[in-house]
Amino acid sequence: MFNAMLIAVLLALTAWYSATRIDTGAVVTHTAQRGQASAMAAYRQAVVAYFTAHPDRYRAAPSAGLMAPGAPMAQAGEGAFANYRLDDGTIVVYALAPQPGLTGELLALSQRSRMVGHFSGGVFRPALSPASGTLAAPEVAIPNGGPVWLAAAN
Repeated sequence: MFNAMLIAVLLALTAWYSATRIDTGAVVTHTAQRGQASAMAAYRQAVVAYFTAHPDRYRAAPSAGLMAPGAPMAQAGEGAFANYRLDDGTIVVYALAPQPGLTGELLALSQRSRMVGHFSGGVFRPALSPASGTLAAPEVAIPNGGPVWLAAAN
């Protein structure tokens, strides 16, 4: 009986010690990923609003018109994201220099939307589906394997 109590106490102490040790590098990386995902969401909303207001203009919304002072995407750095509107009206928003793990944060932020994925081999691949999408890559240089968040103009 004493041995069982001793083992239980040692297991509890081991669990407590492990729980109090936080990898600060992982926390910083996760925070950076979450920040970039939030900035990409704000950028996406600004692009959708721009194309809603200008339905017949441009294939890509100009970054200068989207980067309002104090906006969350301005904090991410100018040129961190880009966009392109396809012929059918689908808006492609993508990161030019993505953090590793950004797709996972985008999925969490979008509540596991099928519009989040990545371009690979010239085809959009939804993150939650093993099958390729039917959306071919536009005439812009999306980084191969880079995260993409699709949208539609209102």
